[in-house]
Amino acid sequence: MTDEIASSAELRPIGPDDLAEVRSLHATSFRVLASHTFSEEEIAAFTEHVYSLPYTEALSEAIERHQLLGAWYGGQLVGTAGWTPGDGNHSVARIRWVFVRPLFTGLGLGGRLLEAAEAAAMRAGFEILSVEAPLNAAEFFAGFGYETSSHGVRTLSRGQSLAVAYMRKRVDEQASAEAESQAFGKA
Repeated sequence: MTDEIASSAELRPIGPDDLAEVRSLHATSFRVLASHTFSEEEIAAFTEHVYSLPYTEALSEAIERHQLLGAWYGGQLVGTAGWTPGDGNHSVARIRWVFVRPLFTGLGLGGRLLEAAEAAAMRAGFEILSVEAPLNAAEFFAGFGYETSSHGVRTLSRGQSLAVAYMRKRVDEQASAEAESQAFGKA
């Protein structure tokens, strides 16, 4: 049953009309899934960050460039994942916005979304994938071959910050073809 939900979810680019739903999903997912790792103040700061102008602008740019994917199940947005070019490094893509609605975690949907975002970044010519993973998500990314290069903090609004693991993964052409095939159900 769990694989059935993940495989039957429709993956497609997020559109401008989905922006409010995307932000709600990100805030809700983090609030529920990070509650065992972060304090109430940190979760509130992240929620405020999700609704901030810089976060909204970053999402809007990714939507415009078709770099943000959504998963729909039963007509409902249940997950997202995206990517952007790395800061100033032409061989690194940054994986971002990997969130799954809490009721849909553990079903393989997050992995499917991650692999689809990775495949899109690889098709764009990126050889290294990086992620700034909140500590509650580091194990998830490690399960997909990401290695922690360092730990730090992500600064949010009003001086708040979140502990993160900076993680990287080198990819090759075979991995790109396999990820694309699995992500879009062409296996």
